[in-house]
Amino acid sequence: MASNGNSQSQSIEVLGQRVSAIESSVNKLTNTVDNYIQRSQENSKTPWGLIISAMMAGWVIFGGIGWLAYSPVRENQTRYESAMVTMATAQAALVETLRTDYLSRDEADTRARRSEEDRRRVDDRMLRFETYLSEKIVARPEHEEKWRSSEQRFADVQRQIDEVKRLYGETYNARDIIQNLQAKMDRLEAELRAKP
Repeated sequence: MASNGNSQSQSIEVLGQRVSAIESSVNKLTNTVDNYIQRSQENSKTPWGLIISAMMAGWVIFGGIGWLAYSPVRENQTRYESAMVTMATAQAALVETLRTDYLSRDEADTRARRSEEDRRRVDDRMLRFETYLSEKIVARPEHEEKWRSSEQRFADVQRQIDEVKRLYGETYNARDIIQNLQAKMDRLEAELRAKP
């Protein structure tokens, strides 16, 4: 940015020097024209050559000043034109990238409609499945009630087994059972001896 400012200030200085040189040339030319006018008045004859040369000199001077004013504008315009060409090329590349890499609006709308239809189908299936489950599957509180009932039956059966064991233990103790078995064995042995 600073170099741009320096180059502009240098351009302005160069233009100022040129304008000063042109002014001094114009002053010299004005003096020369004044001299010719004075001499022509002395001769009282219209100095067409002098008038034409003064007009030509004015035309050259104003043309030079115009050229000095137009030259920086033309350079800037050339620079802006090249920048615009670069920007147009970049924009064309961006548009082509958008065209190839991204979805068009119609394609995005089509995909959104498909997604919505798929979502509706899945929601309908889920609703049907939930309805089926609610009709076929027993709720947890009912299961818990059945489980408590089963546990109660098991407890009743265990209580009955314990009661039978207790009654049997009271009726026959281990000593009585062993004596009873011993008596049966003795009787069987006696019968076997008697049968020869």
